[in-house]
Order: sequence, then C-alpha cells, then structure tokens
Amino acid sequence: MTQTTPAPPYARGDDRLAMLRVPIDPTKLVNRWRNTDAETKGISEVTLTLRDGRLYLHAIAAGADGPVDWGAVPVTLHADVSVTGGARGTVDPTTEGRSTPHYADLSATDGGPSFLATYDHGFMRVYLQGRFNIGILPIVFFNEFLDESGRADYVQREVFVR
Repeated sequence: MTQTTPAPPYARGDDRLAMLRVPIDPTKLVNRWRNTDAETKGISEVTLTLRDGRLYLHAIAAGADGPVDWGAVPVTLHADVSVTGGARGTVDPTTEGRSTPHYADLSATDGGPSFLATYDHGFMRVYLQGRFNIGILPIVFFNEFLDESGRADYVQREVFVR
C-alpha cells in the first residue's frame, strides 16, 4: 500500500481546486436583495441582473428624503475558493471517537461566486465586495473619500436577503 503525504493546509493550486477551471456561474446572485437592517443609513437594496452575458449591480441607497438610485454598474465575478475545502483540513477531527467533517473539508456547499462592483460618485468611491453564502448575500463596502473634506475612509458590512 502506497502512502501519500497530505497537501499542506494552505494549498491553493489548480490541481487542488477544480472550480478554477470552469466558468463562474452567477445564477445564485441574480435576484433583488434587501438589506436585513431596515434602518440602514447605507444601501437598502441591490439587484443583480444579467444583460448581454454580463452581470450588473443596481444599488438603491437610503437617503434623508427617501431612496437614492445609484444606478447600475458592471460587476467583476470571482471564483470563491473559500466555499470548498481546498485541502485545508488534513487531519480528521473526532467527536466522541467518531470522525466528523470540518466545514472546510466539504467538497460542495451552498456557496456561490463573489463579486466586485465600484461606484464613483466624484467626491467618493465605493467598492462593493459581495459573496453568496448559504442563501444570504453579505456585502462589504469600502468607502474612499476623494475630496479634500478630511473625512476618514471606512469599511462597513451589511447582509442582504432575497
């Protein structure tokens, strides 16, 4: 019997992640998503749609006088390698003497692609990085001020549901 050495937990090559060799399927993202925080001062909803084979994100922000339509911008899709094990767990965990799987060792999950979208408002640029995860859409907003106001750039995270 031949014994093989397990891959180190940080392995990330194409040979370890077959998902990097297939086109990214945006299907799980295509939907209207509402912020779980009804009192948000940020973006209250996003809609992801496919047009001519390209994914677009349309954002509606919460404004002092009502919703503010940010319009639609093209989205860059990324394969989300965090949704598969990718050889991260090399030792079987045990619970009361029984093997139990690590979440990281699952070969498939309810994960989907991640994306990056950018809004440029002139005085500020907002980068939205989102990732479909077990039926929800967490989005991290990187807010960068481009004017001379002296305001600090900031990051915020919101969770969206269908």
